[in-house]
Amino acid sequence: MEKKDYKKYDYINVSVKEKRAEELEEMYSAFLWEQTACEEHSRYYDIYNYTFRRPKKIQNKDDLQYLQVGAEKIFNKMDKLSREKHAFSSVFGLTMGILGVALIAGGITLLCLFSTLLYIISAVLFIVAGVAVCVLGAVVARKLFIRENNRYKIVYSADERQIIEICKQAMALTESNDAE
Repeated sequence: MEKKDYKKYDYINVSVKEKRAEELEEMYSAFLWEQTACEEHSRYYDIYNYTFRRPKKIQNKDDLQYLQVGAEKIFNKMDKLSREKHAFSSVFGLTMGILGVALIAGGITLLCLFSTLLYIISAVLFIVAGVAVCVLGAVVARKLFIRENNRYKIVYSADERQIIEICKQAMALTESNDAE
């Protein structure tokens, strides 16, 4: 690893998941950051630690920094969105599944403990209700999953377009630096 020259360059360290690493590299290059190191995270197999640098003396540095912060904020929002995209449908499906299994278990318990006709009918009703709750929960959770996926795609692509637009603004600002 090369020695850092803090008099000439600013440095930044960034960690990112492997699947978004290329996107991060492109984004930071728009803000005149140059990748100096990329290492796998010591603990997590799908995380990379990047080190970037850029010259301290560049034109429009404050504007670039402002745009960079906006792009990073959207980038992080996209990560959070991808982590949480199926949270509601998963919780709903699991809750309905547990409720259905509890009803089935209650019906089986009634069958095992009592042998009168009333308890047998009640047990069968519990078991049928449990199966119905499980099936209904699975169907509704699947529909929620699809709806969440569609909403995720719309928001995610809008955020991608925003980052691209911010990077274009940054590249327009940095053209004057390249001419020097």
